Amino acid sequence: MSNFNMNSCQSSSWKTRSSLRGPVAIFWDIENCAVPSDMRSVNVVGNIRMSLRAHPTINKPVKMFSAYGDFSAFSRRLKKGCCRIGVQLVHVPNDVASKKTLVDMFLFALDNRPPSSILLISGDRDFAPALHVLGQRGYTIILVIPSRVGVSSALSNASQFIWDWSSMARGHGFVLQANVNVAWFPVECSMNESSLQGSIAIFWDIESCPVPSDVCPEDVASNIMMSSQSHPTINGPVTMFSAYGDFSVFSRRLRKGCQSIGVKLVGVPNDAAYKKILGDMFSFALENRPPSSILLISGDRDFAPALHVLGQRGYTIILVIPLRVGVSSALSNASRFLWEV
Repeated sequence: MSNFNMNSCQSSSWKTRSSLRGPVAIFWDIENCAVPSDMRSVNVVGNIRMSLRAHPTINKPVKMFSAYGDFSAFSRRLKKGCCRIGVQLVHVPNDVASKKTLVDMFLFALDNRPPSSILLISGDRDFAPALHVLGQRGYTIILVIPSRVGVSSALSNASQFIWDWSSMARGHGFVLQANVNVAWFPVECSMNESSLQGSIAIFWDIESCPVPSDVCPEDVASNIMMSSQSHPTINGPVTMFSAYGDFSVFSRRLRKGCQSIGVKLVGVPNDAAYKKILGDMFSFALENRPPSSILLISGDRDFAPALHVLGQRGYTIILVIPLRVGVSSALSNASRFLWEV
């Protein structure tokens, strides 16, 4: 195993900070941050663990260590090496790896309150919104990225620490990415859980579940609101109602109608709507404990794992889908109530 360089972690300003004693989770995108060709996977995993143990502010063992990728394309030696040293291999196609990672990351956050820590090893810049949400709520975020990935302002603002993947993999410790200024910013996280119980959040994918052409937008939004509040088993106010889509292609009348009844319009490209909704959904769950309720209006079947996770933890899940979408067993099992648009 490579020699671990403690000098890369020396900083007098860090040593003055109190240690963070919450559990640690590691999420490794092994497709984008691969094991170097001249190294064994067991050594790389060992170097990741050693880097964390030498971190100046984190003082807790790793509770979760998962690697995500299409492992049918990886060698038996690599898989065996990872498993032998305690890494859970999560087999997913490359195009859905980030979705599975996001769900597992927020699941860890739901089960482990701050000052827990999350170490994400990935070259996918789309994780920035989720990391920002978790950082704002008091989690310590460490992002490890390959050298070829430029650090956007969204990523640098979302992570307290940004480190180089190649250096960590080779046992050189935490080496700061070049041209990155990362400041420590402690976040005060104060919640009065008793006042948050029973809240309802509505997430509307307006691209896959559009406003019918013969109905006024404000009437549709009003009907959604009334349906959630007249539900026989849900008691509580709607504290969040957001619609997601590329609103540059929607009429001014639609936008104005939705806003007139209190719907927040979240403008996102159609291919990014899933990740934004998922981030906001778990952000709501972090701030509002069960028996809060989530109403999702979407035709995207990929939400099934997230809804299942939230339902298992006591949230009431209501799924509203368009007629053209078949109800898979995963979706029906994840939702306590299933309605049609």
